[in-house]
Amino acid sequence: MTVADLICGAVFLPAIGVLASAMSRPKSAEEAPDKNTSPSTNQERIPFRPDLKNEVELMRARHQVTLVDDLDEGADVARLPGGVYGFTYSPLQSTPMFRKKATQSFEVHKLSDNSVHLIGFVREGDASRLSGSSDQVELRFYPEPWEDAFTATSIPVSRIQSSRGPSRSDGNALWLAVG
Repeated sequence: MTVADLICGAVFLPAIGVLASAMSRPKSAEEAPDKNTSPSTNQERIPFRPDLKNEVELMRARHQVTLVDDLDEGADVARLPGGVYGFTYSPLQSTPMFRKKATQSFEVHKLSDNSVHLIGFVREGDASRLSGSSDQVELRFYPEPWEDAFTATSIPVSRIQSSRGPSRSDGNALWLAVG
């Protein structure tokens, strides 16, 4: 190894790497990609936020529901006593309730007054329209946070005027018309 090889390998190559790295960086904050966002795709999910779990737990406390009993697991929500919650893939037809939350399964609450509520996630604007009006609102309702639908909400089944789905793709959404 010659002195020229040593200088080239030890000085010039690292310097070229540093220079290339500096030149490839955005020049301003406007050009820099936002680390909290990424291009939306049909399969993309939002990053997990621990507070979302807390929102659902607070909803359970507000609804005064406890997890469905072992003996009642698999039973249709219509046959269960009030004051329970469980998970299902079939939230609107013959709703069997299970103790374990599976990926993209819906949470269902049966309150002490026997009203049934679907628990899920909607876009923030849809949540505002749901709470601020009795007019019909059409929306996508997700069992888990998906893309920009990360506002936890409870929808009484009695308010659902029509539904389609779940989609089994794109977040397993239900398309709901809620009045």
